[in-house]
Amino acid sequence: MKTKIFYLFSLMAFCSYAKAQILFTDSQAIQLVNIETTASGIESNFNVLLNKEISTSHQILSENLEKIPGVQSYSMGPGNGKTAIRGLSGNRIGVYVDGLRLDNQQWQDEHGLGFIAFDNDQQRVFFGPSNTIAGNEAMGGMVSIVQSIPTRLGTYQSITTGFSTNDLGFSAKYEREVKNVKSSHWFNAYYGTHGDYLNGKFQPILNSRFDLMQLKIGSEKTLKNNNKLMLNYRLSVSQTGIARISDSLELVEIKNSDSREFEGPSHVVALQCLSAKINKDYKNGKSEFIAGIMSNTRIELEDYQMDGLAMQLNTAQLRHSRYFINGTWKFEFAENLMAQTNRNFGNSIVVPNMNLLSGGVTGLIKKTFHSFALNVQVGLTEQLLTSNNNITKQYFAPNVSFNGVHIINKNHEIGIRLSNSYRAPNIHELFANGLSEDAFRYDIGNANFKEESLSQIDLHFMGKGNSQQIQLAVFTGKLNNYISLNSTDRFILGAPIFEYNSNNGNMWGGELSYSLFNSQKTVILQNSLNYTQIKSGGQNIAFAPPLKSKTNFIYTIRNKNQILNDLKINVEYIYVKVLQPYFEIDRIHNSYNLLNFYITKNLSKSDISFYIKNCLASDYIDPMSMLKSIPYTAPGLNIGLFYKYNF
Repeated sequence: MKTKIFYLFSLMAFCSYAKAQILFTDSQAIQLVNIETTASGIESNFNVLLNKEISTSHQILSENLEKIPGVQSYSMGPGNGKTAIRGLSGNRIGVYVDGLRLDNQQWQDEHGLGFIAFDNDQQRVFFGPSNTIAGNEAMGGMVSIVQSIPTRLGTYQSITTGFSTNDLGFSAKYEREVKNVKSSHWFNAYYGTHGDYLNGKFQPILNSRFDLMQLKIGSEKTLKNNNKLMLNYRLSVSQTGIARISDSLELVEIKNSDSREFEGPSHVVALQCLSAKINKDYKNGKSEFIAGIMSNTRIELEDYQMDGLAMQLNTAQLRHSRYFINGTWKFEFAENLMAQTNRNFGNSIVVPNMNLLSGGVTGLIKKTFHSFALNVQVGLTEQLLTSNNNITKQYFAPNVSFNGVHIINKNHEIGIRLSNSYRAPNIHELFANGLSEDAFRYDIGNANFKEESLSQIDLHFMGKGNSQQIQLAVFTGKLNNYISLNSTDRFILGAPIFEYNSNNGNMWGGELSYSLFNSQKTVILQNSLNYTQIKSGGQNIAFAPPLKSKTNFIYTIRNKNQILNDLKINVEYIYVKVLQPYFEIDRIHNSYNLLNFYITKNLSKSDISFYIKNCLASDYIDPMSMLKSIPYTAPGLNIGLFYKYNF
């Protein structure tokens, strides 16, 4: 029985340089990026979501990333959601925060990403298998939250406040940046509070209230020989279901924390992350070293007593990568090591206490020709799971990807990627045997699962002109040992039993974005369409993404031909259609339409944003909601006002 260390091959590509083309400049501020050079020399297809303009809602990270075609928010409940890329979610999507892997998807299915990104956080989404970039948890893609370093000398501060009518939500955010010649410092704080939201019929969804508090403190300093050291600390505390003053304003009778229509607890989740990064420049390359620790605590309360699930996940990580260039050749090597422990200290246990150890090395070779760029990335992934009950699981698999891009001219390019990636089953899929309170399900795992694998072909095309731009991506893939959660007709403790099963499957789909604009970019019409079909054992899966179409018409009124003091009006229409029904509710609520209005005004030292959201749909259910079988209807009409003051 093996109990020693081995190495997990993962390529550390955390992007720091951008050669992006701006598709449109509405209040959502999206850039779509194609072949991009990263800090470690890796080229990958990914999209970047910028936070340069005032936020238009209290959206958490997964909801905010939905602005990118092909990305869905797999809702775990209010203020808690996972990012799904082309229908794959959980620990099939690698999530990195400041270069550290956020691995909480290992331990329970309902763990989401309950935090927001600050204005100086850049959010990046990688499409398709990214194991050679992000390790085991990136079979379907990768999300990276990167700290942006201040570029302007001096001190800059801002305060943003916002209010929304649907849930009587209020938020306040303070951000401060200081940049000197050889150092930079930043401080960010956020607090948001939300009452029970109202559905399309203005009925309160009981126990949907939640609060979120965040803090970020960091600095970067230039060392000798232009080397750089960056330190960053993040704290995020969220809670759902605890009664607040605003609940009484909604005329909802709150007797205790169990006010939901089913018996469910209140939750408190705390995430801490401390990272240190050193960048060192060489004559023909660069190296990056990242070290950090992360702690994730989850507590479920019954009547404000700790009678439910309570668990803590602690992680320590080390990562190193180096690349160098020799003419038209580029080489990269990377290594990493990660250790985790999960401990239960509540009365309810869904997964046992376990330890995880992983580590690895990865390599990349790239060759650039006159109008072509080719690269090959290779890695070997392996991880070891142990417990005090002599449970030992070891997983090993190779990952490889081939990328080719042809630059037709400065405005057009085509690319292809062939990849084969593996994913080890997570702890919940292997050993779950307990009640998931959030979704009111009793989950049962299977300790005999083998590694999942995905063999995929991606094609992409981008073209732009003086008044239009198009981006098209299509893909097809074969899934082996695909693990899915399936309903049964059995019950335990009054909750329906869901079991994990493994089957071979297939997936295909694509994303299309098309924009029209005038020469001044004051009138923009953008359309996007995305769809993914996933079959496991020839059957639909429980949470397959729907067909989604979105159209934005953006009109900008400029003052004296200056970008500042703009007035932007954005009318957004969204159509969603469920084409892969699984639950009966998918057939009843199989489509809906939404109409949203956004108005943003830039003043000399402040910004004002106003929106009206969720028009047209009076009663609809999000097809990517984990709670749809209850059914948990989505929010109805919502009006919001945000104000940002810069000083």
